[in-house]
Amino acid sequence: MRRLSYPRTETQARIVARIEAGWTLRQLEAAPGFPSAPTVRKWAREDPGFAAGLVWARSWRRGVRTEARWAARAFRADWAEDFVSRIRRGEAVGSLVGGPGQPTRRLVAQWRRERPEFDAGVSAAVRLWRNRGRGWRAYDEAVADRIVLMLAHGATLDEVFVHPELPGRQIVRRWRSRVTDFDGAVKTALAVGWRARCRARRGRLDAALTEAICLHVLHGGTVRSAARSVPGAPCEATLYGWVAASPGFAHDLAIARRMRDEVRADEALAAAERRAEAAVQRTRAAGP
Repeated sequence: MRRLSYPRTETQARIVARIEAGWTLRQLEAAPGFPSAPTVRKWAREDPGFAAGLVWARSWRRGVRTEARWAARAFRADWAEDFVSRIRRGEAVGSLVGGPGQPTRRLVAQWRRERPEFDAGVSAAVRLWRNRGRGWRAYDEAVADRIVLMLAHGATLDEVFVHPELPGRQIVRRWRSRVTDFDGAVKTALAVGWRARCRARRGRLDAALTEAICLHVLHGGTVRSAARSVPGAPCEATLYGWVAASPGFAHDLAIARRMRDEVRADEALAAAERRAEAAVQRTRAAGP
């Protein structure tokens, strides 16, 4: 088999540049235009200048990687503020850490040790959520009516949970899973409130049809299913054209999707809680 020859000086410069950029010898030998790893090591033994260049490139690469790791662990003030705010609204810590784009639970614990103000904010938010939870264990019809009224006037669930005098997300989810009338009233109020928000933002242009499309999405549909089932709706491609051409319609559709996803998430969690409670009841009935 005929061996390939490489212009040594030019190839060595390219190798050093790639090593500095983060490549390894194994990655280089798999790339076209580069020699095998044993050849690179042979060149390094024969050429002290090339060997020194490799050492320098590798040390630089280690420094870049170390800097990137430290940057990933740096405290993120904007994320921390949102984290504390979402805990106040009753969201579980497990849903806020460890996911894509989220710091790990261990990193958050480190930030709490290093940042007393962040630790104090988290502790206060947890205490507030626990106190709210203890105060709202029993269903309160007057408070439930207030929540439904706020939703009917255009507030979203997230906007309701911000109020410290009202129960948080988990309490409202528990009430909805146990009180069927309250759950139905919340869904109806979300639809009514959505109409109010849309009428305030959108003029008369296609108001009836676009409202019907968004309501279809709000109640669990998609743009594709709306094109097939909403009377008078155009094809799917035309609907997406409307979204691109009309910021008002795009905004209303985004709100409908968000509310639909909130309802789906609440229903899924409520079903999981009911299954867990049923499992506990079966275990107790079975006895030791």
